[in-house]
Amino acid sequence: MAYHQPYDPFYVYQPHSHPHLLPPQLPQFADEPGAINTLFVSGLPNDVKAREIHNLFRRRHGFESCQLKYTGRGDQVVAFATFTSHRFAMAAMNELNGVKFDPQTGSILHIELARSNSRRKERPGSGPYVVIDNRNKELSKFQDDPSDEGDSDPDEAQELGNSESPKENDNAKSEADSEPDSKAPSANGHSEKASEGGSGARACSTLFIANLGPNCTEDELQQLLYRYPGFNILKIRARGGMPVAFADFEEIEQATDAMNELQGNLLSSSDRGGMHIEYARSKMRKQ
Repeated sequence: MAYHQPYDPFYVYQPHSHPHLLPPQLPQFADEPGAINTLFVSGLPNDVKAREIHNLFRRRHGFESCQLKYTGRGDQVVAFATFTSHRFAMAAMNELNGVKFDPQTGSILHIELARSNSRRKERPGSGPYVVIDNRNKELSKFQDDPSDEGDSDPDEAQELGNSESPKENDNAKSEADSEPDSKAPSANGHSEKASEGGSGARACSTLFIANLGPNCTEDELQQLLYRYPGFNILKIRARGGMPVAFADFEEIEQATDAMNELQGNLLSSSDRGGMHIEYARSKMRKQ
């Protein structure tokens, strides 16, 4: 006959009363303000599919969404992958950077932190990934009338007519006011036309870039801007013998991030100090 311990009316069961029996807890680290949690992916084959990028990252801890983007330079394609935290993004980058993505083409992934965080807005039916194709935009850009003066604001024509000085700052001011179409609607359905040009302009998703060296090329600027989520298209113009550029983004916040980070940066072609970047007077028109 088995012997049972006498019943103790004061005994209280305490699970895991021994510290060494407690289940391990994963450390929790909060991201610092401004920490980057978006990855920039290049080295992809031209025929890559958005679902392949999604499948590449979806099993990584903290994966949120991805974006496949055809840059408009031939069939060049890049991608962005967004995570819930910086440490999850870093873990995925360390694991996948340098991996051979396509054995047939020999494509090897080059993954680094994006210049800023992606601010993807959820839209009905958008699915787990987004595809942005700028190839048609780039083609239509070259089919445009090379003179866009008809789209200028009236005060821009007056400003150019009164300017007899080749000073770059004066040219930059008039350029910032002129190029984008002031009648182009923004994504939310109303105009982003600024109340005035220059540094006093209202926030806009198109940036005006000046103080570029005479040898600055479109390719040099595009290579820089492609690393910023939301970048759509670049237009470069030569006025007074000096190049200026307009860079269009999907959202105002994305344009602001790029402007704040690139302001004053030197390009390899710079010969007169860093870039001067400000909001354009109005959003670049849709092609």
